[in-house]
Order: sequence, then C-alpha cells, then structure tokens
Amino acid sequence: MNNFFDENISHLKNLSKDEFESLYEFTEILNSATHQDSLVENAIDIVIKIINAERGLFVKYDDINDSFTIITARKISNENITDLHEFSSGILQKVIKEKKPLLYHDVMSDPHLSQFESVQIQRIKSVIGVPIIRDAKVWGIIIADSQLDRREFTEENLFFLSFFSN
Repeated sequence: MNNFFDENISHLKNLSKDEFESLYEFTEILNSATHQDSLVENAIDIVIKIINAERGLFVKYDDINDSFTIITARKISNENITDLHEFSSGILQKVIKEKKPLLYHDVMSDPHLSQFESVQIQRIKSVIGVPIIRDAKVWGIIIADSQLDRREFTEENLFFLSFFSN
C-alpha cells in the first residue's frame, strides 16, 4: 500500500478540497458503520456525489464463471439499482481485460464502446471506472456513469476513484 502512495504523491497533493472532504466523510462512515450494506451504499453515494455522476456501481467479479455480482448500485437520488443489465457489461469486461482505470467522455462516439447494447439503451455518454485488484487479479470494479456529457470526469477524479477503491 505504501507503494501506491509513493507513486501517486503528486496526485494526492492536487486533490480538491471536495475530494479530501469526501475521503474524510468516507473514513467517518467506516468508523461508525454497524451494517456492511449501508456502509457500501454510503461509500458509492459519496463517489457519485464527488465526481458528479448520475449512477454508481460496485460489483464483485467471479473470474471462474466470468460473471459479476452487484455489491451495490445506486442512483444520484440515493436509490438502489437492482438490475445489473442497466449497466454496460462490455465496459465492465473492458476494465477486466485491461486491469486499469478507464475514463471516457463520449462513449457514444467511441466505436469500441458505442456498440454495446446497454450503452445505447441507457444512453451512457460518460463513464469512469477502476478495477479493484487482489492477488494480481481483478476482484471487483467500481464504475460511475452519466447520460450527460461529463467533461468534469477528470484524471483527478480517476485518481480519486483509484485511491478510494484501494
């Protein structure tokens, strides 16, 4: 974990006040949590809020069956989403394959992503996501997306999300 901080110290110095406040809020939630489900929901709500997304998803990946299980999926209105098909499995697979964070501002114009049925049905315009790596394998993924053009999904947001997922 120290390697993570050493490699990214310059990014840490550039986190916005809102991002630091969100990390602080998250640590408060961790310290006061009594129920795991609400902890994860609150954490995703913070992610959605800080990066100004419309939806957030935290899934666990089963590499043996190549399948995903929702840990939590939330809307900006703090409502749960229970159907994984509302999110793009193609984008999730892209994170699995590349094992690195991704950021797209115009998904509909990208020929590699616009082909995904869920991207078209949900009219996803912007997406930001990070893998959660355990033992050199993708254990889970956090994705946030928007139907609006979210130019404010930035490299700093991507770093924040990587820091958060770590």
